[in-house]
Amino acid sequence: MGPVLREYLVSEFMAAMGVPTTRALAAVATGDQVWREQGGLPGAVLTRVAAS
Repeated sequence: MGPVLREYLVSEFMAAMGVPTTRALAAVATGDQVWREQGGLPGAVLTRVAAS
């Protein structure tokens, strides 16, 4: 979940700075473990939207 929240914060910062970017619609925990270098992390999905 940590990397998803970090990505959300960076995209919101970019939008606040006037950089055209996608926006987060939802961040949802999956309940699954994702195995990375740090071991098992809580899985999550970030849903994004963009102007068309």
